[in-house]
Amino acid sequence: MEWNHMVTGYDIIGVLGTSCVLGAYFGLAAGLVDNKGIVHPVLNAIGAILIMISLTANFNLASFVMQIAWLLISLAGIVKFVIYRVGE
Repeated sequence: MEWNHMVTGYDIIGVLGTSCVLGAYFGLAAGLVDNKGIVHPVLNAIGAILIMISLTANFNLASFVMQIAWLLISLAGIVKFVIYRVGE
């Protein structure tokens, strides 16, 4: 099987999105990111958005559904953080 694919801007955007999601997860697992802070959900939200943008070039329903879920979970984390901060 031969790989005959030119790397596009959409590919780069998708890789940046994946790097955001994996970086957030690694940061949390390694103790570099506070699980009650804003960094983790913001990186996940940015990553999900970038991956969804990359999917406009080569759409995959399963991946798109996963990114929607990831984005909604991340937004819930951001809202929770904001509410917690306002309540202090």
